[in-house]
Amino acid sequence: MTSHCEEIEDEQISRIEKGNGKDSQRGIETAICTSPSIVCLTQKLIAEMIGTYFIIFSGCGVVVVNVLYGGTITFPGICVTWGLIVMVMIYSTGHISGAHFNPAVTVTFAVFRRFPWFQVPLYIGAQLTGSLLASLTLRLMFNVTPKAFFGTTPTDSSGQALVAEIIISFLLMFVISGVATDSRATGELAGIAVGMTIILNVFVAGPISGASMNPARSLGPAIVMGRYKGIWVYIVGPFVGIFAGESKIHQVDALEKNEKVDVMEGQKDVMGWLESVLMNMIKYQQKPELVPARMNAPHVCLGEKSLPIELDNDFEEDEEDYKEIYTFLNM
Repeated sequence: MTSHCEEIEDEQISRIEKGNGKDSQRGIETAICTSPSIVCLTQKLIAEMIGTYFIIFSGCGVVVVNVLYGGTITFPGICVTWGLIVMVMIYSTGHISGAHFNPAVTVTFAVFRRFPWFQVPLYIGAQLTGSLLASLTLRLMFNVTPKAFFGTTPTDSSGQALVAEIIISFLLMFVISGVATDSRATGELAGIAVGMTIILNVFVAGPISGASMNPARSLGPAIVMGRYKGIWVYIVGPFVGIFAGESKIHQVDALEKNEKVDVMEGQKDVMGWLESVLMNMIKYQQKPELVPARMNAPHVCLGEKSLPIELDNDFEEDEEDYKEIYTFLNM
């Protein structure tokens, strides 16, 4: 998803270049405080931080509440909460920052040239800040017992959790790239599609790995609560899965583009053949004395004119061409 800040930047930069901007005598203050790029980047970072904050606060908060209050929310309720909060934040901030909320998504977009590299550290910093603040809020609000830990740890082996994280992260990024960044998709449905994918992933992998899919989601609670068991799984897994998902989308797009190129080349070949054939027919028409007038000769119709074709010894070299013309135009 793209933001509208770029349009504002272009407009304001144009005004400044024409001398219609703010007073140039303000010097450094004007350059720093009113620079369109700085203002828009600040908006993006704030949106990323707020979006990540509420995702972690709501998603992790429902885990704590479910444990501390006797399982009133239930596991399906936890799954739905994660999906709903992601969907809400996408629609709330997607037009501002692109709604990454995930360091792995940000880095992957940059690798595939969908996002500027110089903004990557700033985005990751904003995402981690939002996660840390949300985790700290939950720790201050609740008496978080070890059983109510709202971070992610492997249930069984780290290898099993790693595989689960890679698979669900792959699916998440595949959906994000398919519905949120592809101009052919219905962008208005991106939030719903991504939210539903989160719900499905939590249903499937929640009992195995906690269904992180996001390094920021795991690092914030781990740092605040001081529990780092298997933390590497939730850094490596999402990065590998998300990168693989984006790579697969690019492969699919490349195949489709190649198919379109092949079709266009085929059309060019056919049109070239028709052009050469029609030129020969025109030349043939211009020499009527070479064409014996036979009523039973086959005809090739060109508009209102009819071209008789006599396949005799005088035109043996053109026999196959005329057969092709007759067959093609009378199909």
